[in-house]
Amino acid sequence: KNNILKFIKTFKILLNNEKKNMDNVKIYWDTETTGLNFATDRIVEIGILVTQGDNIIEQYQQYINPEKPSDYEAYKVHKLSDEFLSKQPKFSEIYTDILDIFFKYNPYTVTAHNGDFDSIMLSQEFNRLKENYGINIGDYIKNTYPEFIPEKNRTYHFSSKENKYNHTGLSANDLELK
Repeated sequence: KNNILKFIKTFKILLNNEKKNMDNVKIYWDTETTGLNFATDRIVEIGILVTQGDNIIEQYQQYINPEKPSDYEAYKVHKLSDEFLSKQPKFSEIYTDILDIFFKYNPYTVTAHNGDFDSIMLSQEFNRLKENYGINIGDYIKNTYPEFIPEKNRTYHFSSKENKYNHTGLSANDLELK
């Protein structure tokens, strides 16, 4: 019986928090790519929408030079010609714009249209920065957002005074981000 009462109380708290969280910042994003191969295909377009409640507080859309041709099947989806894309900035020229949007708002949620695929593709682009240009995004995050706390380093606790969960943990400034 006690477990059921605890569950009901926790559920009510979560519902109340969700109502309060209607005005929290949320980020929605999507990519288009040269194909479906995680190892070799590249991002050709990224769109990011930042909302708070019913308001759009930032929009970002960027075409990207993938430095390789698109597969025909991918072209049929995004309709971006190789010639057009060759005139766009490379990922190494715009990656800070993307990181800034994801880090400066401390979003409540981040949602991708095709989350698994898009997340892997974006991660691959960040990995290529290190491999091809010697750019360590961890250094950028640490220098630009020193108070950021990576999820894996967070510890959560419930504050009955605030009636919500808070977190603590090591900030980017305290970590060796690679």
